Amino acid sequence: MDIDAIRSFIDVSQTNSLSKSSLRLNMTTPALSKRIKLIEAHFDTVLFNRSSKGIFLNEDGKRVLESFQVIQHELDELQQALKTASWSRIRIGVLPSFSLYYMTQFLNLDQLQQLDIAIENNSFTLKEKLNQGAYDAIVGDLSLFEKGQYVHETLYKEPFTLVLSKTHPLNKTAIKDLSSLKNYNLLLLEPPCDTFNYLSHHFKMDATNIHYYRSFESMLTKLITSHAISIVPHSYTNTTYRNLSYLKLNHHKRHIGIVSSNFETLRRLKQITHE
Repeated sequence: MDIDAIRSFIDVSQTNSLSKSSLRLNMTTPALSKRIKLIEAHFDTVLFNRSSKGIFLNEDGKRVLESFQVIQHELDELQQALKTASWSRIRIGVLPSFSLYYMTQFLNLDQLQQLDIAIENNSFTLKEKLNQGAYDAIVGDLSLFEKGQYVHETLYKEPFTLVLSKTHPLNKTAIKDLSSLKNYNLLLLEPPCDTFNYLSHHFKMDATNIHYYRSFESMLTKLITSHAISIVPHSYTNTTYRNLSYLKLNHHKRHIGIVSSNFETLRRLKQITHE
């Protein structure tokens, strides 16, 4: 016996008419009559009194109806609870660059209302908080996340950019390999930092040539007054300084995407971003 049989039984008990209930249930009267008889066969007893005036529950039928109504109520509540849980707001952590420059490419106002969004300074912090359960998903640098432990969807690839003074000799040089930069003082934001992670994996850095800054603005100011260089994600250069040059490193990119430890959460986010 399935839920359709239970709903049919309840409906017939309300209308006292197979023909009326068959119309409400969008089925033929003979099919509904057969369904009622199968329910009676299940309980091995007659549950309705049939007459020219209609079909009416007997005492056994009333007892079955009470149980069926409880079952239907519990199933309806369970369905609503599962629906609410399935479409509750997703807690998601994102990078500042995504929130400032990319988010509106993927999400409109209605879609944003389905999310609880928090901003973290770097992908390391996002990963840590995802592991702690603070977020259901994050948008960050995919290179930090081990295959098999997480599910992910790439959103875009963002090149890194070399930032330096307009008087710097590298302005007249075609940068083909990051190793050609190793003899210059390199200014980076304090770790954890997505740029530091990328550089540490793609070329051997001389730690004595690296200088760290807490503030992005103070780091840029230092670049103007020195022959140091910096490498930042390209989105950081949306605000430019007149005395600085910005050379996009198209062969060096970070892959930004949605990451979650739960496939259903990722599926929902993919559905939201593709609506």
